[in-house]
Amino acid sequence: MAATHASGKNSQKSKSAASKTKTNKVTKPQPAKKASSAPKRKQAANKASKDRPANRPSAGSKKTKTEQEICDRIAQIPVEENSRPPSTEPVDESEFNKSYQKMERVRRRGPDGPVVRDALGYQLDYHKVVGGMRVPSRSAAAMDKRLKQLNERMALEERKREIMATPKEEEGGLASFAWDERVSRDLKIPYHRVELEHFEKWKNDGFRAKPREFDDSFISKEKRRLLFKLAEGCVFRK
Repeated sequence: MAATHASGKNSQKSKSAASKTKTNKVTKPQPAKKASSAPKRKQAANKASKDRPANRPSAGSKKTKTEQEICDRIAQIPVEENSRPPSTEPVDESEFNKSYQKMERVRRRGPDGPVVRDALGYQLDYHKVVGGMRVPSRSAAAMDKRLKQLNERMALEERKREIMATPKEEEGGLASFAWDERVSRDLKIPYHRVELEHFEKWKNDGFRAKPREFDDSFISKEKRRLLFKLAEGCVFRK
């Protein structure tokens, strides 16, 4: 019994000594953690969002509720059956270059050179081509002459508008082209040879235009292309 009691005491002493050594063990200092850069980035983003104008959305942002409502309202606007939006077709520079090359060919060949025709097959006039390519004079007499010609042309346009019964507020950018095309078609004469006297004959023969016939919104895309082709370079035709 005495031996068993002694061994129990010894085991208790060894346990208490082991616990003391654990508590007295020196812990190594942990290295300091690096400060995270995330807060700085967040602060910079918040500052940039404050500096950005309120009406300028950031790149890639979705439409706001107000913008979406506006788009929905525009989509619900009814479109007239015969109305068409203005032409947004890009300008064909190749056609312009071809026309310019033909004019250069006329100038180089001279008044007695071979015949040169435009895209519609009309013969180009040498004197008209050379006169159109000449740089206009800046003298006072030349400027007075051009001003007089401008006033005469405006008076002619006003008379044509009366004959075609086109109100000025309904006259679009293609109206004058469409007038000439209508007279040319009804009287069976070339487009580039239509003059005011032909408008007077057209009216005397009983021809009349339909309401809003020459309004841009009622001219089809095919008709626009035809008018542009007829009007392009028509002043240089023979």
